[in-house]
Amino acid sequence: MDVFDCYGIDTYPSHHIGAGAPYCMGSRIKGSNSMNWNSWSDFFAMGGYGFYVWGSYIASVICIVGEIWLILNRRRTLQKYLGLKNESTISEKKNETTS
Repeated sequence: MDVFDCYGIDTYPSHHIGAGAPYCMGSRIKGSNSMNWNSWSDFFAMGGYGFYVWGSYIASVICIVGEIWLILNRRRTLQKYLGLKNESTISEKKNETTS
């Protein structure tokens, strides 16, 4: 996904038949700056916004992993609870039939 520089783009009226934008969607605009990095350090720096970009990715991953961990923990706890409840009802039924 490229980010194009919007300077120098003219606006054209679109209320009549002959009007139309001279640029097609996705076409390169002369003099635009696309996101090309010369090295990995430029990629991770993200033009000076790397801390915010990568920080938001890290925060998102932490939240997603935490949510998955909480769901699994809740599932294990529920299985233990239902297993103990099931075992107690089975033992109660055995005690009822033997007495």
